[in-house]
Amino acid sequence: MLARYTRSITERFTRTHSFTYGQQNFEEYMLDLFTHLYEHREFGRVLLDNHLLYIVEDVFDENFLNASPSDRNLYQQMFIAGGFFNVYRQWLKNGGAESPQDIARTFRDFRIERG
Repeated sequence: MLARYTRSITERFTRTHSFTYGQQNFEEYMLDLFTHLYEHREFGRVLLDNHLLYIVEDVFDENFLNASPSDRNLYQQMFIAGGFFNVYRQWLKNGGAESPQDIARTFRDFRIERG
């Protein structure tokens, strides 16, 4: 039931937002993603507090794998999905203290620094 609810929340988001590797509007996507996650932060917090956040991790993995070009290395795909998920988990642990704008800027700055 929790997995079904998580998928329905995700499907509502992915109907209007699509992630593609190397996209130009990466910061905008991150802002939209973390705004969406912020709107559902209580649900995420309940999952975290009850050691059920793996449900969200599975959905992150699925979505990033589905967005990936078929020729991209599986290990690279999982690295990227895991990075997004771990930022989300840490953000929840911090009580969602940073705004979606702050998180998007953090991703942008990391991307600029790393190229």
